[in-house]
Amino acid sequence: MIGVRNGWRASTRPLGNAGFDACAIPSITTALWEKWILLSSLGGITCLMRGTIGQVAAAPGGPAFARAGGGGGVDRRGRRLPAA
Repeated sequence: MIGVRNGWRASTRPLGNAGFDACAIPSITTALWEKWILLSSLGGITCLMRGTIGQVAAAPGGPAFARAGGGGGVDRRGRRLPAA
């Protein structure tokens, strides 16, 4: 993802030609935080379940466990997610 203010139009052409999805975003900081939250959540799930995400998804109750997030699931605005 390329910041809107940093010449993103010129930067997205080579990425698009290489098969990457490129888009302009208003805040790179927000996008990076969302990425870190996703990666840390996946890391927590794999550590607690002692397997890869694929193994967790294939295990009985694995997807429900991942959706539950240990009871602390919130969206990016801080609202609680519905229970799995």
